[in-house]
Amino acid sequence: MQVDYLIIGNSVAAVNAIEGVRERDEKGSILVVSEEPYENYSRPLISYFLGDRIKRQALEYKDASFYREMKVEVVCARAESLDCIGKKVFLSDRKHIGYGKLLIATGGSPVIPGIEGFAKETSGLFTFSGLGDALALKQYIEENAIEHAVVLGAGLIGLKAAEGLLMKGVKVTVIELADRILPNTFDLRGSEIVENELIRSGSTLIKNDTIVSIQTHQGSIVSVTLKSGRVIETGCLVIAVGVRPNSAIVQNTTIVTRRGIIVDEHLQTTEPGIFAAGDVAECPDFFDRKPSLIAIWPVAARTGRIAGFNMAGVTGSILDFSR
Repeated sequence: MQVDYLIIGNSVAAVNAIEGVRERDEKGSILVVSEEPYENYSRPLISYFLGDRIKRQALEYKDASFYREMKVEVVCARAESLDCIGKKVFLSDRKHIGYGKLLIATGGSPVIPGIEGFAKETSGLFTFSGLGDALALKQYIEENAIEHAVVLGAGLIGLKAAEGLLMKGVKVTVIELADRILPNTFDLRGSEIVENELIRSGSTLIKNDTIVSIQTHQGSIVSVTLKSGRVIETGCLVIAVGVRPNSAIVQNTTIVTRRGIIVDEHLQTTEPGIFAAGDVAECPDFFDRKPSLIAIWPVAARTGRIAGFNMAGVTGSILDFSR
């Protein structure tokens, strides 16, 4: 199969890239490859789904009609490797797709810190970065009548998880290694405002501490031990200490990576014709022009749109806010 535009990933960066391409090129063929078995949805809303404030249908970001109108084909598969010279992407089913322009919008995956006693097969351990996480956590809480949960990490993802759990009627303890919450997002005053609201909502907040071990009984988590020595009994643990870019697709290629895939202000990688956007892209910061990873929804939307423009031949810059 050969297409004009191949997009790996199907979240907000991919959707905005499609719109960007179609503003310039109405006829070029577009194929989206995504390994996630769900239709496009809004990730920021999963906490409200967890907390029973919205139905699953309300998570929908773009429905099937969007892809029909944009003349986009979607394939559910995992993109495993990339041949930059031959301009081909190889899929998990051993098929390959040739492309004219390629966008890598594979997002990121949760970072799992080294914790004594941690095992993937342990019941009650979760992350909170996608719909699959929310579905699993929601089911576990309901089936096991969970009354208390621990959230490790007080960044945006951790606080969204805490919000959903509180709405679900679950008591929450948030543990943060830093001396304040949202340390990478707000200044001290901003952190204080959100912290006060978090405590007012009924959460317990523990700062300057972290989890060093997990205790289980019959395969399920029953408590966590903190570095300070404190032991907290809990029915489940949500790990939200950060996100790592899903850049494995560019391994063994000439594309330069650091923490994410390095791109210029046009979202093009070091390989001509190959672009990256969203949480996987390390792009120039508006203020100091240094490569930066900013894994939030609005940035993913903007980088996707600018990448789409450039893929279709319209010069656009992530540093130009007139678009």
